[in-house]
Amino acid sequence: MVEILETRVGELVNGSPVATFVIDNEHRVRYWNHACELMLGVSADEMVGTTEQWRPFYAERRPVMADLVASGCIEMLIPSYYAGKYRPSKSIPGSYEAEDFFPHLGEGGMWLHFTAAPIRNERGCVIGAIETLQDVTERKEAERRLQELLDEQRVIFDNAHVGIAYIQDRVILRCNPRMAELFGYAEPQDLVGQKTAMLYPSNRDWRENGIRLYHRLEAQGFSEDEVMLQRRDGQPIWCYRIGRPLDPQRPHGGSIWVYSDIDAQKRQQRQLELASTVFENSSEALMMCDAENRIISINSAFTRITGYGAEEVIGRTPAVLKSGRHDSDFYRQMWEILLAENRWEGEIWDRRKNGEIYPKRLSISVVRDNAGRIAHFVGAFSDVTRRRQAEERVRFLARHDALTGLPNRRLLRERFAQAAEHALHTGHHLALLFLDLDHFKRVNDSLGHPVGDALLIAVADRLRHALYGSDMISRLGGDEFVILLEHVPSPEDVVSVARKIEACMEAPVEIEGQVLSVGGSIGVAVFPGDGRDFDTLLQKADTAMYHSKECGRGTFSYFDEKMNAKAAERLILHGGLRQALGRDELSLVYQPQVNLRTGRVFGAEALLRWTPRDGEPVSPSRFIPVAEESGLILPIGEYVIHEAFRQARRWCDAGLPIQVSINVSGIQIYRSDLVATLAAVQRDTGVAPDLIELELTESTLMEDVNAAREVLDALKRAGYGLAIDDFGTGYSSLAYLKRFPLNKLKIDRSFVTDVCSNAEDRAIARAVIQIARSLNHRVIAEGVETVEQAALLRRHGCNEAQGYLFGRPMAADELAGLLDAPATAARHHLERRSGGARRDRRRPGYAAN
Repeated sequence: MVEILETRVGELVNGSPVATFVIDNEHRVRYWNHACELMLGVSADEMVGTTEQWRPFYAERRPVMADLVASGCIEMLIPSYYAGKYRPSKSIPGSYEAEDFFPHLGEGGMWLHFTAAPIRNERGCVIGAIETLQDVTERKEAERRLQELLDEQRVIFDNAHVGIAYIQDRVILRCNPRMAELFGYAEPQDLVGQKTAMLYPSNRDWRENGIRLYHRLEAQGFSEDEVMLQRRDGQPIWCYRIGRPLDPQRPHGGSIWVYSDIDAQKRQQRQLELASTVFENSSEALMMCDAENRIISINSAFTRITGYGAEEVIGRTPAVLKSGRHDSDFYRQMWEILLAENRWEGEIWDRRKNGEIYPKRLSISVVRDNAGRIAHFVGAFSDVTRRRQAEERVRFLARHDALTGLPNRRLLRERFAQAAEHALHTGHHLALLFLDLDHFKRVNDSLGHPVGDALLIAVADRLRHALYGSDMISRLGGDEFVILLEHVPSPEDVVSVARKIEACMEAPVEIEGQVLSVGGSIGVAVFPGDGRDFDTLLQKADTAMYHSKECGRGTFSYFDEKMNAKAAERLILHGGLRQALGRDELSLVYQPQVNLRTGRVFGAEALLRWTPRDGEPVSPSRFIPVAEESGLILPIGEYVIHEAFRQARRWCDAGLPIQVSINVSGIQIYRSDLVATLAAVQRDTGVAPDLIELELTESTLMEDVNAAREVLDALKRAGYGLAIDDFGTGYSSLAYLKRFPLNKLKIDRSFVTDVCSNAEDRAIARAVIQIARSLNHRVIAEGVETVEQAALLRRHGCNEAQGYLFGRPMAADELAGLLDAPATAARHHLERRSGGARRDRRRPGYAAN
């Protein structure tokens, strides 16, 4: 049976195309097939039955048999030399394999791959081994060459001057030392295993950048770009980055990326771009010339200033710009300084392409090479035309008014000094005429400052046309003009000039569709009689101008010393009046208003009084004008409104609801939010609007009909009564009167005083009453002092009256006692207390009655 088995094994071995041999447990070759003979060049006859013939495999190494062990391990059947080289085969279970190099086989040695499998008997004991041989010399050589290549690539990889990384799924799997160094890490392992997000300034940049990269890999098989990444310390770094996938079909399966540091190049590029941008966009014209002074480069400012394009000047010298205003000595000195100091700077006149000559500020610098030779000339210049114009404008504005172009106070003072010196030598007079426009502030407040400015310009033009010769017209500011008259033979000669000024102001001015009446008040001061210095003379002309305003405006006045006294009084009143509100020195008194048919008191006019703590009461005719001129009338008017409403509330609470009339100044109409003030006080006091009547003078309404109409419409809608005070003393125009939403006309006391004896006054009173009836208005007469006056007015249809006949202005508590009594009883009672009726003239507004 053993023989049969051996025979079959021998047939199997000998018929195998693979080099195969069999050894027994004593290491004797039992079979050696033909493939072994061909591979190793040793015949079966030489090998079978012998152990000595193993020498060809090992050269000088003699095998040493190892003792068999119970386990029957195959390592025990082979030489001890191979005991450590055989390893379990991965392809043939239960077998072992090994590889070794045999230098004496073949030409230059041979690599053999051994595969050994144990042969066991029926008891499982190892009785031998069957082995195969495979010539793997070519594979080993290829592996060697590959390893050398890998080693070479490893050296290149580790020592490359660029960063290299193997990245998969945006995770760094491997990188070289330069990659770590590039991004500020100590060694590659600090990056390995990390997401590439650590290289980006933000996660957003990382996400968006990744989308673009993989899109490029899929679309074109590679990606290259310049990108700003981030070092470990947070500092930015510009890199040139290029990557390719290992498998173009699977760009997400892994890719190799190379990073080059281009931070320095980027900085240089930015500097070059910045220099180019600065050169091109400089507000100064720049030109560069070669050593022969030929233009080689210009910027856009050069073209803008000179009109020459690059193609017209490159290759030419700057002489193309010469104006002809400078002689050869000028240019010779310029070149001497330039070559000696490597710089020249100054102002020069040049010519534009269109022939225009203009001033420019020019600086020329010499650029030399390392040897000190001239390499380039760099010229920079700017057009200083506007600067020179601005300097001239500044010089002009230093002595002239910016709005009208008229001389200002400074130039007027200088001119006055010259004229005064000349007048002293010639014996002539000088005169200052101080002109202030009437009601100009209301134009600004109602129509806006642009209209006001246009009006001032129109006035200045009119004054220029009206005055000529050596007369100087100046504007001090606001609506104040001063005219300096020279060579005045006598003070009386100023009258003709003042008349001219008045005449030129008569015609209305049309501005932006608005027809404005313009007038002015003039004050005159004469040198040397009124003063020898400018400030004194100007102050006295100003004082005289205020006197003209007090006299009704639209006129002129010479200065006299009495005006100084009045000015001082106004100043004192102004100072005291400013403190009066805070000291509770102001108060209201009330004059009863009666129905002429029933004799009952139906209302009262609120009248303002001022009693300083340390002095006598001040007449309203004195302090009201001061309040209006200074603007104090606004806070004082608010005080009157608040106090009158509060008193009306007290009377209502006492069961005595009467109508309270409140005088409203024109300044309150045009310069304050009167409607809002009344609404706020009405909310605070709860007084019904129909218990309040607002009195306005006719002249106030006519100053600006449109603005006044707007305010009156709002007051009417709010429910307040509206009356015209002193009707008949102003314009008395029915065309305008019917446009206002009025309730009542008030006949002025000047027509009531002589109504019984003067036919004209009686006719005027009757006309006012008829006008009121035609417009469906009520009529009240003020200043009624006699029973005859009251009876006549009642016969002609007058509804209401007030005056000393019915009661003087009195305290609120005193008036309350008259509200239930007949008017006649009140009259006799008050006459006994006062000793008879007296007249007390008042100014329209807040004065006494």
